[in-house]
Amino acid sequence: MKNSTFRPDELQILYNVVTQGYKFSMHWEGDKLMVDQSGQGEYQHYHKEITPSHEEWEEFWYMMDEIQIWDWYSEYNVQCLHEDDWEVTIKYQDQMVESRGQSSYPGTFRDFMKAIEVLTGVMIDYFHLD
Repeated sequence: MKNSTFRPDELQILYNVVTQGYKFSMHWEGDKLMVDQSGQGEYQHYHKEITPSHEEWEEFWYMMDEIQIWDWYSEYNVQCLHEDDWEVTIKYQDQMVESRGQSSYPGTFRDFMKAIEVLTGVMIDYFHLD
């Protein structure tokens, strides 16, 4: 067990699919996760404030350890493409990851996005992850 609250010191995620006009962002503010999505169709603009439970945070941190997010490189880029971009900054106790990419991802990125969906209950569109 890491700490009694399981809350992050910092958490910010940005995921943009430029060719589809889709954006997902999430950041930790006070004691809530602020989630925003925008784009075409059902995502014209969506905002949600979420307060995960102790158990939800515990599962999230377990998944972060499982996918070895703390070992991600700082940059993943494919220079000739710019279909999408993403940034992840997470600080939790003595662990930290700052990583970003353009049309390229760490091998566990999809698992990371699924963990975000579980934590928030918000579905995220994965346009170019297959």
